[in-house]
Amino acid sequence: MPRIAFILSGFSADDHDPCIPAIRNVVRAIARHAEVVVYPLQYPFRRGIWQAAGATVHGISNRKQHGLGRLMLWQRLHRQIAADHAIRPFQVVHGFWITESGFLATRVARRLGIPSVVSVAGGEFADFPQFGYGTQRTQRGKLIVAETLRRATAITAGSGWVAALAPPPHRSRIRPMPLGVELDLFPQAPIRHGKRVLIASSMIPLKDYPTMLRAVAIARTRLPELRLEIAGAGTEMERIRKLTFDVGIADFTNFLGFVPYDDMPSVFRRCDLLLHGSRYEAQGMVVLEALASGMPAVATSVGIAAELPPSLVYQVPPGNPEAMAAALVQSLSSATHACQAVENGPALIRERFAADQVGGNFLNMYKEVITMP
Repeated sequence: MPRIAFILSGFSADDHDPCIPAIRNVVRAIARHAEVVVYPLQYPFRRGIWQAAGATVHGISNRKQHGLGRLMLWQRLHRQIAADHAIRPFQVVHGFWITESGFLATRVARRLGIPSVVSVAGGEFADFPQFGYGTQRTQRGKLIVAETLRRATAITAGSGWVAALAPPPHRSRIRPMPLGVELDLFPQAPIRHGKRVLIASSMIPLKDYPTMLRAVAIARTRLPELRLEIAGAGTEMERIRKLTFDVGIADFTNFLGFVPYDDMPSVFRRCDLLLHGSRYEAQGMVVLEALASGMPAVATSVGIAAELPPSLVYQVPPGNPEAMAAALVQSLSSATHACQAVENGPALIRERFAADQVGGNFLNMYKEVITMP
């Protein structure tokens, strides 16, 4: 049984804490066939060892670290992984995100003389100064990403779309390996017949709520029975609430606030269409979760949505409320889109995006890099 060290920004505090659900799910799937030890750099701020998602979690920090404290945290991580490796050797070090965690994974692996895998899981290739988002906004960020890519034995990404944004010298090395959906948690629901639109996104500028809300307002002039549910929280909450009044949709918009991960399937079941308007996604798990439950989607052509069948996900360019509204009207004006989603969405997720299958893909890649000369 291989032994894998994971370096992450955060991981589950226990089996009831989803933390980053997609990563928790893939770790659990891998841990069924390998010994997994997770080293979270930030959350939870807790020193010690515990079990979660079938893995051993080794907490190394009890508070947020900056400056010199951050460097000391890195040294503690190196020492702890080296000590654990001496007791029972690791075969691979895997870092999610190719910023701090991926950078450290490549350094630790080189010191131990074993291969490293790093995964693009966020804004590593993004540069959106207007949204305050993206590692490529700073020279330091660019250097960390470039050095991590150079040192890594293997590189994965949540979508082919984001892999194509990588710096040219490394683009051909990146393997699109999306994270997966827990099928038991997102069972298929019956065909949708209503006109209740769901937005399930963090309330941050990158998710582009202004475009989505304007699109809903335009679509409602054609579909007066349209209703909107919003599941999410974040820094833009008050601005988004105000915008629903500004565009004239406040009276039929229901804000759910933060919805725990385990409660999202019930939200999918009662809504009829997912609207996802992000300007950038490394992957975009919510689109896959909607399809797993048989829900059709209208989404911007970024991340994994750009690679899904157009019969299931009506794709629109980012930042275009008119095109988004037209897609909403097209979807909700007949049963075609809903029927396609029920008939083919869950099957697609089972075939390509089930968490267990994704875990197997990662295990096969580990075997490959372990046997590299």
